[in-house]
Amino acid sequence: MKRELFYIVLTMFGFSLALSILVLLGVSRDVRKKTSLLTSASKKIGEGYYETVVNLNSEDEFGAIAGALNTMAKEISQSHEKLKSEIDERQRAEEESCRRAKHVIAEPRRWRPSAPWPAGWPMT
Repeated sequence: MKRELFYIVLTMFGFSLALSILVLLGVSRDVRKKTSLLTSASKKIGEGYYETVVNLNSEDEFGAIAGALNTMAKEISQSHEKLKSEIDERQRAEEESCRRAKHVIAEPRRWRPSAPWPAGWPMT
């Protein structure tokens, strides 16, 4: 009787151990997969690929991180586009100023400004 009980307990312990190992392997694989996905996405965003989207539909911490990465990439992309347009605008203004300056230098007596003198510019 004691021996049979011992074998039953030992068998239950073995099954419990095997089941625990299988569950841990599954959880470990899931964590590794999600971590790898987040790492590769963050590297792409760091390289300048702001259109990168992390497709991780999860209700845990990994899902929260994925959502934060997606938001960050979108905001960086918008800021980047805004800066590019500001640079283009300033370059156009600089080219216009150079064009006007060349005209004034070439024909100083005939130059008449078509618009009032810009505010903040020195009148020399």
